[in-house]
Amino acid sequence: MNRYVLAVHIVLFLWALFNLLRIPRSPTETLSWIYFVIFVPIFGPLAYLVLGERHFRTKPDVGTSILANPFEEGEISVNLRNCAKLSATSVTASNSFYITANPNESLNLIREKLAAAQESIYVEFYIIQNDTIGTLILETLIAKAAAGVKVYLIYDWYGSFLISRSKLKMLRQAGGHVTSFSPIELIFKALNPNLRNHRKLILVDGKTAISGSANIGRKYIGKKRRDQNRDYLFSLSGPVCDQLERIFVKDWNFCSLDKITTIHVPVRKSPDAIPVVVIDSGPHRFQETFHLTIISLIHTAKHSIRIATPYFVPSEPLLYGLKVVAQKGIRIELIIPLKSDSPWVDLASTSFARELSEVGVQVHRFKSRMLHSKIITIDERVAVVGTPNFDYRSFRLNYELAFVMESEIVSQAISAIFDEDLKNSYPFNTSKRRRPLRYAENLARVLSPLL
Repeated sequence: MNRYVLAVHIVLFLWALFNLLRIPRSPTETLSWIYFVIFVPIFGPLAYLVLGERHFRTKPDVGTSILANPFEEGEISVNLRNCAKLSATSVTASNSFYITANPNESLNLIREKLAAAQESIYVEFYIIQNDTIGTLILETLIAKAAAGVKVYLIYDWYGSFLISRSKLKMLRQAGGHVTSFSPIELIFKALNPNLRNHRKLILVDGKTAISGSANIGRKYIGKKRRDQNRDYLFSLSGPVCDQLERIFVKDWNFCSLDKITTIHVPVRKSPDAIPVVVIDSGPHRFQETFHLTIISLIHTAKHSIRIATPYFVPSEPLLYGLKVVAQKGIRIELIIPLKSDSPWVDLASTSFARELSEVGVQVHRFKSRMLHSKIITIDERVAVVGTPNFDYRSFRLNYELAFVMESEIVSQAISAIFDEDLKNSYPFNTSKRRRPLRYAENLARVLSPLL
C-alpha cells in the first residue's frame, strides 16, 4: 500500500474509531464496523461515514409529549403501561379501527379520507412513486389545497427520489406546503444519507389517521398486479390523532424552516375506545424505543407469537428472546418472503430463520409475491402494526411509526391477514440447505449489523 494512501487510511480509521466509541453501541455492531474500516482501505471509513453514523448532529428528543391518559387506572393493563414507559409516551385511545390488506380497498380508504377533509391534511410517506397512483394522490392534494384546505406533505428524499417535481410545484402553487426529509441542500442532514424517514401517515382534520406498511404507488396499492407487494393499511380516529399530529409537526419543523404548531383540539374518547401506544422511534431518540418495546412484549407471551416481516434480521437480544420463549413451549409462527428486494438481507434472514426453526419456531416462506407486511401479535390480544421491519435499520436508523394495541377484536382482524398469508406460504425446510448456501447465509449474518 502506498505510504500516502496508508496515512490517509490511518487518519480516516482513527476518525471512524472515535465516532464508533462516541456513543454506546452493541459489541457486535462495533466490532463489525471496526473490522470493516481496518481491512477495506479508504472505502471502509468512507462507507462508515455514509452508512454507520446513526444520529443527526442535533440534540436527541427524550420522547413525545406526555399527554393525559384518557383511560382510568384499571382500564389499562400493566403490559400496555410498560410499553408506554419504554416508548417515553403515554397510553392514548382510538375510537375506531379498520384494517385492509386488499390493495384496491387501501386506495379507496385513502381517497375517501382525503375527500372528506375540511380543514387540514398532513401527509408523510417514505415512498410516493411517480406513477398513476402517486399522481392521483398528489392531484387530490392539489385540489384540496386549491379549495382552501391546509395541506402539508413530507416525503423522504431518498425513497421518493423520482416523485413528480411538477406535481409538487403545482401543490405549492395551489397553497399547499411541501418539504422533504433529509433534503440535499441542508448540508448537515445530507451528511447522514443512511437515515431515512420510513413513516407512512395521513392525518385528516386532526380526527382521522391512516398508517400501515404500504407506500403510495402501484407497487403497493390500487389494482392488483403480479409484482405488487403484499401490504396493508389501517385507519384510526379519536385521541390518538392528537399524538400523531404532534409527531408530524415535530417532523415538519425538523425538515422545514417554515415552522408550524398543532392546531386541532383533541377528540374525546368514545366508551368502547381501543387503548393504543404510539411508538415514535428513530435516531432522534435517546433509546431504541421500538426495539425495547418488542423485546419486552416477546417476554410477556403466554401461548403464542406471530410475526410477519419482509426483512428478518433480529438483534441478539431479540434472537435469544425468541429462542428462550420457543423452548418454553410457546407457539411462534414466523412468515418471511421467499424473495425480497434485497438478496443480501434474504441470505441473512435465512440464517436466522434456520437457527430458530431448530428450536421449534414454525418458519414459513411467503411465495406468491413480495411480503411487505409488518405484523406482530402476542397471545391473540396484543398487536403491533405500522411501518417498522424486524431488522437493525428499523430498530436503530429509520424514523418509524408503530402502534401497540391491546384488543381481541383488533388482534383477530390482524390475525386474519396473517392466516391468509399462511395460505400463500410453505414451511421452511432446513434439510434442503446445501453447505455452500449455508456459508453464504452465515456470512451475510455476520455483516447484518451493517445492512
